[in-house]
Amino acid sequence: MKKAKKVLSVVMAVCIMAAAVMGCSGKTPAQGEEPADTKTQEAAPAEETTEDTTEAAADNAKSYKVGLEIWSTDDALGGHTKQIIEEFGKLWNMELIVHTSDYASEAQIKSIEDFIAAEVDGIIAVPCDEDTTVLMAEKCQEAGIPLVLAYRNVVDEANIAKLEGNTSFIAEIENGDYMMGYNMVQQIIDDGYTKIALIDTPKGNANDIRENGMRDAMADNNLEFVAVSTLSDSYEAIEGTNLTENILNVYPDTEIIVLSCGSNGIVDAALAKVATMGMSDTCSIATVDAPDAAEDYINAGTLYCVGGLIYNSAYYGAVILANYLQGNPLAEERVAYPQVQPIIYGAEDAALNQKYMIDALPYTQEEMKNMLVSVNPDFTFEQLMEEGNTFSLAELANK
Repeated sequence: MKKAKKVLSVVMAVCIMAAAVMGCSGKTPAQGEEPADTKTQEAAPAEETTEDTTEAAADNAKSYKVGLEIWSTDDALGGHTKQIIEEFGKLWNMELIVHTSDYASEAQIKSIEDFIAAEVDGIIAVPCDEDTTVLMAEKCQEAGIPLVLAYRNVVDEANIAKLEGNTSFIAEIENGDYMMGYNMVQQIIDDGYTKIALIDTPKGNANDIRENGMRDAMADNNLEFVAVSTLSDSYEAIEGTNLTENILNVYPDTEIIVLSCGSNGIVDAALAKVATMGMSDTCSIATVDAPDAAEDYINAGTLYCVGGLIYNSAYYGAVILANYLQGNPLAEERVAYPQVQPIIYGAEDAALNQKYMIDALPYTQEEMKNMLVSVNPDFTFEQLMEEGNTFSLAELANK
């Protein structure tokens, strides 16, 4: 069933080992004061500012400052998330301040406090768990600053109740994690694989939903994972190496190792370990969160498939925030916007992903500009929902 060529896989392993070593996987609209810059450190998050990316639009003299709290910008998903929000920001005079905190709750809360102190106009965040979401939203409510979640939504009833009436929490995602996890594993089973292992994440975080989908797919086919290993709260790349090695040493006949989280270099490290152990002909990796070289890895046979979290769902959150700040909210109440969850199988999908999502952005500047009501008065939230819910690599290629 394997199509990999061992020589190519080993050569790639050297490259991805190097990559894994170098980097891991309100104010009411239009009422904000002129923001001041800030810089944070400590056990705190790393900060990047992008002052040079702000280009004044001729028809709008007001400028904005937005904080982005994210796990990292060194991996593919985090890097492209930052990139598309920056590019969109050029169209509405937005300066982006980025804090990275590796999913550490205390550091994430400090990011929010630092953003507030810097008098940002709005915040986009990827909280590590729902308790952190609640704390973020409460601090934003106190400061009167709008908060948009990227790649996250709130599902726990107790947390939903805590956020009742919070007018600063303006948007979360419409989460498609369960079906993405289910469909990934179901496709693996449909292709004839039964010896499947899982590397999952600690319980109680945002990945629970996709992992439930993965487990249900196995149960519906009367199968059990041959092994389940769990990442620590640190989400370090070296864990991709160690857990993959442990699984293959104990269960050498494992055919597919599924990663429910591949960010921070975890998937790169896992791919490298399979190759350096000389097992690329018998074992592949299936992952959430794509490495930049997904096309090469899929063609080599080391990477079986990639599921979910295409970064334009974070962009849709930025669209909601931009219109809100410009005094043109797309909805009167908190909204749930689409999280696109495609699954990349095979060389054709990988080539499309490389061409349209890695080597380029999925939207032109003109298309992004037309998602601002200040430019296109006819743009609505319903149009944004339709765009997100019908997005696919095939449709992107046909544009």
